[in-house]
Amino acid sequence: MARLLKARILQNNPEAKISEAQVLRWAKQADLMMRCDGRAETRIRAVIEWSQRDPFWLTVILSMENLRKKFDQLTTKMRANDGRPKGQGVGAADPRRQESEKSKMIYAALEEQPTKLVL
Repeated sequence: MARLLKARILQNNPEAKISEAQVLRWAKQADLMMRCDGRAETRIRAVIEWSQRDPFWLTVILSMENLRKKFDQLTTKMRANDGRPKGQGVGAADPRRQESEKSKMIYAALEEQPTKLVL
């Protein structure tokens, strides 16, 4: 998991300086997350992947220590966004949904006051 976090950080910032000593410390933190905190490896991996795709969290989670500290907050944010990074919520970038909402508003306005609607 430490190597996964390193790889994702380097994808986001190829100039990041991450030493092997850091990776070893991160591996210890990952071990503590599983043994002491009771976190499942698959869940930790999912949180790493999500945090490194999210525009805000990829700037915050730059170590396994930060991941461990913020883990509950990250999982809450993931659930709130249906597992999608910020800005990629359900229908957020879907122009069809936006057009549908506009159409509903126009039709509702026409039904209420057909002569006063100006487009």
